[in-house]
Amino acid sequence: SENNFDWLQFYIDDIQQSSGWSGEQAWGQESYDILTTGQHTFRWTYSKDGSASSGSDCAWIDNVRIFVSTQ
Repeated sequence: SENNFDWLQFYIDDIQQSSGWSGEQAWGQESYDILTTGQHTFRWTYSKDGSASSGSDCAWIDNVRIFVSTQ
């Protein structure tokens, strides 16, 4: 994507979890703790401005895992 103009963002329960990812990046791993029990909503958004096209103009998300603690 176009660096600093197109963004992938991740939300848990409508709260943004990071400042977002932009530009060409290598595969990476992220993890987030959820400290409350019950139902939660996970949402990824990709926003693109219309000024230019750069890279693949998309984002890939792979291998999402949810672990439940028994503690």
